[in-house]
Amino acid sequence: MLQAMLLAALVAAPLGSLALFVPIRRHARRAGTWPAIRRLVLAVLGTVVLAAAVLVTLRLLSASRHNLIAGVAAVVFASLVWMPVTRRWSARAHLCWASTAHGILALHFSPRRVKDDPAGILREIRQAIGKGLERPPLPIKGLPPDD
Repeated sequence: MLQAMLLAALVAAPLGSLALFVPIRRHARRAGTWPAIRRLVLAVLGTVVLAAAVLVTLRLLSASRHNLIAGVAAVVFASLVWMPVTRRWSARAHLCWASTAHGILALHFSPRRVKDDPAGILREIRQAIGKGLERPPLPIKGLPPDD
């Protein structure tokens, strides 16, 4: 099962990162109800596409039914977990972050530690997220383009 989750991460992370390079149409309104709904719907559709890519890849590798379910569930779960944190980001940025974070988690913790110390892993993840949320916003200013 862990192999399927790792393979899912290895498939989803590059595809999620490639989504950042797809040209998009800029929308005039970025705040409000409709833009938020648009971002949510596109993030869910992107998650479905990533899950389908993982499913096809694992099927081509002759993975068992159990491993197919585990790999797809891992990608979907990673996306759903990051959905509240990335709600103001574009759908492409959400997919990139969720798939990459899934890959980092799959590669960071050894299978033995996942089996022996799941509470410790959850504690580390919660601490890392907490530290990230405590960080003050970066003082970045947008400049108008030079004409």
